[in-house]
Formats: sequence, C-alpha cells, structure tokens
Amino acid sequence: MAPSPVDNDLWFRRFHPSPVAPRRLVCFPHAGGSAAFYRPLSASLSPQVDVLCLRYPGGRDRRSEPGVESVGVLADEIYEVLGGWADTPLTFFGHGVGALLAFEVARRFERVCAEPVHLFASGSRAPYEVRGESYRCEPGASVYCPVTALVGDSDPGTSPDEARAWEEHTTGAFDLKVLPGGHLYPDRWPAEVMAVLQDHFAADLVPRRV
Repeated sequence: MAPSPVDNDLWFRRFHPSPVAPRRLVCFPHAGGSAAFYRPLSASLSPQVDVLCLRYPGGRDRRSEPGVESVGVLADEIYEVLGGWADTPLTFFGHGVGALLAFEVARRFERVCAEPVHLFASGSRAPYEVRGESYRCEPGASVYCPVTALVGDSDPGTSPDEARAWEEHTTGAFDLKVLPGGHLYPDRWPAEVMAVLQDHFAADLVPRRV
C-alpha cells in the first residue's frame, strides 16, 4: 500500500525525497531531538537513498499533541506507519532512545517475516542494560538483522563496552564503531559517520536469516 501524504506530513520529514531510490533509511531521533537532526545525513545520501526522518508525537515537530510515554506503544505506532514504506528495503538508524525504538520496530517487522536490512544503534546502551521507567527489554530479545553500534569515545552515558553489549541482541553480524565526541557526536555529522553509512549502502547487501 502506498504511503499517504497525511502520514508523510504527520510522521516524517523527507528533506530530499528520492522515491525511486533502491534503498530507504529510517531515522529515529533521540529524546528531545527532532527530524532536523538528520537533515545533513539526508543531504549526504540523496538521491541514492530515500531518507525518512521520524517525528514523534509531543516532540518538537508535534508539540500540540500528547507525547507517548511508553517505548513499546510508540514502537507499535511507528511500525503501523512504516508498513506502507516497506516496498523498498529498509535500514534503521536510531540515536539515544531512538536506537531502542528502532530495535523494537525491527522486532515487530520480524514477527511478520519481514526485517530491516541493518540496524544502526547510536549513542545507546544495549536494550537489556537500559533501566528507564518507560522501557523494559524482554529477556532474550534480539533481531535477525545485522547491528552496528556507534558511540562517542567520551559519551558520559554510554561507554564503548556498554555499546558493545548490543552484540547480544542480534543473531546476525555485529560491528562496533567508536568515534570522537560525546553523546551528540553526530551533531555535525563528521566524515567518519557519513562513511559508515555510505559504505553500508554502497555494499547493497540484503542479509538472509540463518
């Protein structure tokens, strides 16, 4: 089913629409962040990649709406919206709480025999290490798709070892990238981060379940 303009306006910003691109990147902002955080990334990947930047209810772009306190409930809503965009292979990139949301949305896709091509979990502890009031990871929760964890080398909230623990949440390949900077190391989207994503899309590999 083709996505509707209403869904696009409400849930996503597409700064550089590329409807015929062979791959699609879905970007999940951090708590307190907005879709605009990903605008430089969208510019870098366009037109080879169609980039969807999520807008959360109650967030900067949707202030007039009540927020969703539960990560699980918000993941359910995002999954329903993304169903109309899965005609093109999806890659997820989430920063902070956005990484947890991306993980949970990926799990929902996999329950119906679909999966994202890759999950990039940035600036976030592994799900089972998170002790926030709005999120509890199910024991043994994992995804089939490959996961790349990215973390700043001076992030006060997530150490490289804590980011490495994402490896326990995938049955696919895993990689860890430690980059210069703190929690918001991607704020200016340094070349190292861009290169990781550009290399991913250049490889154009779709993983298979084992």
